[in-house]
Amino acid sequence: MITLKLHTSILIFVCLFQFGFCFQVFNVRLGNLDIVENLDIFGKVGRAVAHDEIIPFKVKNKKLIVNGRKDDIEESSVSLTLVKVV
Repeated sequence: MITLKLHTSILIFVCLFQFGFCFQVFNVRLGNLDIVENLDIFGKVGRAVAHDEIIPFKVKNKKLIVNGRKDDIEESSVSLTLVKVV
């Protein structure tokens, strides 16, 4: 039996304490897939302005599918992680 579940993750960021470009740059990781790379909120929208990242993804037969990329998942939940870029 094939099961397909469609999901959307809406992430809202705002930079309140950063005063320059490339001060805090990070990747957004869903499961083991980096789905947004080199995200610099200040560089995109400036200080004290909200920025949205809308991320549609699918789960099909224990596979996470984001932008055509696939990752195996074992659990019934998937973690979303912010990874600081050095």
